[in-house]
Amino acid sequence: MIAAFIISSLVSPLPTALDGARLWSVLLILLRIALCLTLGTSRQAFYWGGNSRGRNNSQHTIPIETVCLPMGDVCDALRKSGGLMSESDPRIETDGSGAQWLLLPYETLDGSMAAMSSQFDLVDQLAASGRPVLGVRIHIPDDLGEGSWQVTRTSPFMCVMTANGRYNETRVMRVAEDRLAKARILLSGRLHQLSAQITLEGTGAFLEAYPENVSSDYELAAGVPFRLVVLNWDPRFFTEQLGIPPERVPPPVDHVFRESALRTRGSVTTLGPDILRGANDILNAGNRFSRELYSAYLDSKGREIACTILADLAVQKASPKLTMKSSVRDLRRIDEARDILIENYRNPPAIPTLARRVGVNQTKLKALFKTVYGMTVHEFTKRLRMERASELLAKGDLTIAEIAYAVGYEFPASFTHAFRKFYGHSPRQGRRAAAVKGED
Repeated sequence: MIAAFIISSLVSPLPTALDGARLWSVLLILLRIALCLTLGTSRQAFYWGGNSRGRNNSQHTIPIETVCLPMGDVCDALRKSGGLMSESDPRIETDGSGAQWLLLPYETLDGSMAAMSSQFDLVDQLAASGRPVLGVRIHIPDDLGEGSWQVTRTSPFMCVMTANGRYNETRVMRVAEDRLAKARILLSGRLHQLSAQITLEGTGAFLEAYPENVSSDYELAAGVPFRLVVLNWDPRFFTEQLGIPPERVPPPVDHVFRESALRTRGSVTTLGPDILRGANDILNAGNRFSRELYSAYLDSKGREIACTILADLAVQKASPKLTMKSSVRDLRRIDEARDILIENYRNPPAIPTLARRVGVNQTKLKALFKTVYGMTVHEFTKRLRMERASELLAKGDLTIAEIAYAVGYEFPASFTHAFRKFYGHSPRQGRRAAAVKGED
């Protein structure tokens, strides 16, 4: 069987870009797989390219790491790593907005961010050659569900992953042994963190730090459409890009610096409007920006969310215990309360009315809302009003009094006082600053 497989590989049509050195490398791979199967070796790593003298093989240095598989799965293992596909003619998909993505097989999702680095290098090479690919895209196979995952390396120390889809059956997502800190921001759906036994439903955020050689898993619920943003930060993101010494990084993120730790550490974190808005902006950015601006935009949003999370952790510890004691139904009701406030921020319901509308008592509403969103109901409503007022001031179409009425203030003087307290300057000064910025 092994001999037949090797012979069929030799006589099959091969890509024209597959030069002699690469062909020899593929043959060596097949031979070593055969030896692996014969000798019963449990695991073996294979590499091609990178060592041929007098030749630039930078685009052929993709690692192939495989388990000793049944022969029927060997082709899948090779295809997973791009083994028999010419990288001079990679699979590129153009979506409805005109954005281009490098397509990877679904099995890549179970690999590490580090193992995907060669694919990110290929994205950079394509961009340099005039093909502005935004990142890599991984489609969910039809037999598993629908949708896709996208991954973009925005800097040497940060990767941004987005997902929009649905699985037919509950899907366990394997997180490989990367030494990374991760923020999983759920915008819709149901996610269960297996290591901490915490469930997020609707919206929520979970932080997890992975020391070296430690992995964990999480589940996405069957039949539930999900929208997810995952930020992956290398330890050097905090020390070199943000300039924070390891001893100043708050828990649980600081756990990523503990190389000898034997397990991950994580917790639910507050999910205020800043993080929600930033995650939504990331998810929708592919429709707005060119390749250069897309990467820069995701990088800025990733930094913004990281800084917001670190600032929140510095003033209060995330509290998974409170969330775990609360039922999924309670958390869904808190999300419903948030939606009611967003729709009615001009004239928000009082706490007793809001509690009755979503079906929880006032004490639980106030406590859970503060835990999930990092601010009180009143603070959340005020922020919504101020952010909308700032947008209207920048447009310049309305007077300050009209803006005050538009965001729910009965008296313009009350609006001016609240705006100054929130932003540190008057609405008039804010309008002038927006006008100057627009002229620049």
